Amino acid sequence: MKPGLFDEPRNVRRVLRGLYTVCAVFVLIDVIDFLAHRFAGSPALRHEEGPLDWIPGYYGIYGFVACAALVLIAKELRKILMRDEDYYDR
Repeated sequence: MKPGLFDEPRNVRRVLRGLYTVCAVFVLIDVIDFLAHRFAGSPALRHEEGPLDWIPGYYGIYGFVACAALVLIAKELRKILMRDEDYYDR
């Protein structure tokens, strides 16, 4: 069988670096928007609606924490819901 694109560790590193770069650019844009809005008086790119929306990178942090919580909850649910290997063969 022919090796896949992500079987090469170099390609995995390239994809991860690209994702990290994109995330860093978005956080940088958010920080620049925050500074421009707070200190220069220019209008913000988004409207603040919640009590924590003013924190730069809030939506990224919130999304990461929510995703990590879902993974941890799913790991615990697996212990409760998992069946034996031969559950349907009996």
